[in-house]
Amino acid sequence: YYYFIWKPEQERLAQIEREKAARQQKIKSVEKFYQDSLTGGSITDVHKLLAQLLMVNDRLAMLGFSPKAMLCNSKDCSLSYQLDAGKIFTMTDIQVGGESYSPSFSQNSLDYTGIPSGLNNHPWLNDWKNKKPVDLPVCTDVLSYLSTWNSLGGSYNEIALNGFPASSVANDESALKNAVMSFGMLFANWTITIPSEMAMTKVSLLLQKQLFADAFIIKSIEFKEKSTLVTGGLACKKGN
Repeated sequence: YYYFIWKPEQERLAQIEREKAARQQKIKSVEKFYQDSLTGGSITDVHKLLAQLLMVNDRLAMLGFSPKAMLCNSKDCSLSYQLDAGKIFTMTDIQVGGESYSPSFSQNSLDYTGIPSGLNNHPWLNDWKNKKPVDLPVCTDVLSYLSTWNSLGGSYNEIALNGFPASSVANDESALKNAVMSFGMLFANWTITIPSEMAMTKVSLLLQKQLFADAFIIKSIEFKEKSTLVTGGLACKKGN
């Protein structure tokens, strides 16, 4: 009985559990790929954020402060300002998105943290969460467009891809079929580097000119005294 019935049955049940665990891990891998890839802001979100930050800059400029550094990720923004020479130090709150934020301060500087960036609401992320299909552009079309854009726009307008669009979960998507929400997405990271101070308007205009606007997922924007860095992702699909 032990060798012919009980033990084989236990092995069969153990194999079923292993298969269930492996399947669940595949589901988690696909979900993580989509969640991580699509988390970020749309180009419209960036435009709204930068418009608000420009108003903050104007407000603080009236009090004698110039922006020193700004960093916005998919969660929040950190803003640093330096008092201009010959100006009197004044501490003040700022208004962003209808909310008021108080600074921490040191000698001649103001620092604001925890300001929501709004870069976590890309429409494709919401569609994926709500199990709605997304009509991704074909990767070859987007890559051809970017090649033309980069060749005509000059180095300061270049959208530099860190690699070709790819997926680490393509095989799992095929195996799982309808068990997990997916739409054959390929993904690549990109950067834009502008060697100029606080190029907020330039970033906004550059992004708004993009032909495949929805395919761009903005991950972070960093403004420094001598350079600007934008990081993001590109979502697309294989051609037919």
